[in-house]
Amino acid sequence: MSYFLFVFFAYFTSASSLTTLPMAGGKDFPCVERGVTTPANIDIFLHISHDNLFSLQAGEAQEYSSNTTKKTETIIGAFFVVLVIVMLALIPKGLLIYFVWRKSRNKKQDDNTEVAGNTHPEPKLDIYFEEMQQLGKKNDPIFLKRFTEVYPDFTRRLLHKHPQLSKSELSLCAMIFLNFSSKEIAEYTFIQHRSVQTNRSRLRKKMRISSHMDLYRYIKSFA
Repeated sequence: MSYFLFVFFAYFTSASSLTTLPMAGGKDFPCVERGVTTPANIDIFLHISHDNLFSLQAGEAQEYSSNTTKKTETIIGAFFVVLVIVMLALIPKGLLIYFVWRKSRNKKQDDNTEVAGNTHPEPKLDIYFEEMQQLGKKNDPIFLKRFTEVYPDFTRRLLHKHPQLSKSELSLCAMIFLNFSSKEIAEYTFIQHRSVQTNRSRLRKKMRISSHMDLYRYIKSFA
């Protein structure tokens, strides 16, 4: 429809430039100057009008494509901006979750280590245990003999693992089993504290105990 309107408008606006038909007596007919044209001029005019209309449609299509491209680029840019904002907002929460998880994991590992350390519990405090402590505090000569009678399983396992232990070393193991500290052992056996530490070091070396292992826990593991 727009095509025919465009042709109609262009036809009447360009009629003044077309050839007029003369009348007899040398006078031109007034209406011929505006309304009558030759077939050649009409063909040329229709061809030009068609070309102009095609160019107009092509320009509109190109402009529409350009606008569509710009809108697409705008949408993509906005999407990336939103994505960056969301990531920046989630990073602190992610770090908080990570540190909470790591703290919980470390606590769980500590609990597992504590449970593993309690694999060999303390010997039960029975009447013999207190009796042995009293004999050890008095440095009684029958201390070691009585100890092997009261705790035969401990003595058997310990000597089976370390048969090279001397009586003094076995007595030291018995006092460690009874939870005597180095200062208490030095006090009850009437020797210097440094000597007790030296005896403990020699005992560790003789038993080939790693420096990372607790001597008290290792000895009580034979109970």
